[in-house]
Amino acid sequence: SYANALEHIIRVFQSPLLTQAKPPIPREDVMAIFSNIAELAGVHKFVQSDLAAAVPAFDEETRLGRIFVQACEKLVVYSTYVNNYE
Repeated sequence: SYANALEHIIRVFQSPLLTQAKPPIPREDVMAIFSNIAELAGVHKFVQSDLAAAVPAFDEETRLGRIFVQACEKLVVYSTYVNNYE
């Protein structure tokens, strides 16, 4: 899933670069490259969790739109990500 892919990027690439004693690139560059990926991962984990909970009980009364409406205000974290794109 997208949420898992974001967490993988954080675990395999971003975190090691931020925790190395002598990183190959400056911390500022790491932050510029990965921006606010942790916030993005959190938002998508929330949506994924709510959707996963709704699917087993899915029927004609299920309202998936509610999940996305609740996530809308959290999706503003994308403005930081998009504004960092050059």
